[in-house]
Amino acid sequence: MTKLSSLIADDVEIVGDLNFSNGIRIDGRVRGNVVARPGDGTTRTLLVLSDKGHIEGTIRCGDAVINGTVVGDLDVEHFLELQSNSRIIGTVRYQHLQMDVGAAVRASWCRRWPPHRWATWSSCRWKSPAVEGFRTALAAAHRARGERPSRARRIIAAGRRGRQTA
Repeated sequence: MTKLSSLIADDVEIVGDLNFSNGIRIDGRVRGNVVARPGDGTTRTLLVLSDKGHIEGTIRCGDAVINGTVVGDLDVEHFLELQSNSRIIGTVRYQHLQMDVGAAVRASWCRRWPPHRWATWSSCRWKSPAVEGFRTALAAAHRARGERPSRARRIIAAGRRGRQTA
């Protein structure tokens, strides 16, 4: 379990990037990026932003509990909890999400897939083995019905390019 080892009080304002390890609770303001340093691999880093907290910049961490305001990108490797007073403007990347009633989010969402051979952590493309399998099965069905082979090839090729065919 990750413990909170640092605190930024509500009367503190930091201008510049902030790097942390283990866990941090922010009650004040940060104007800059808040980035977790890689740990020993046994625990994930934790960021807790209280309802008085405000961050303007990119956030990268293992787990996050947000109840304040974030203006910028929020990149969480594992679990993201948005509590009722949270306000998010930017891009949100997460693997698991819990969102309470009252949370206001004006962002583009990107769910991180678990790390498999087909997942890219830096990409927000929605691609999974189930979708690829469906496209391949659909193309095989077209071939079995005697439709033109080019139609089946177009379906598979369009799926690889990430768009639909007519």
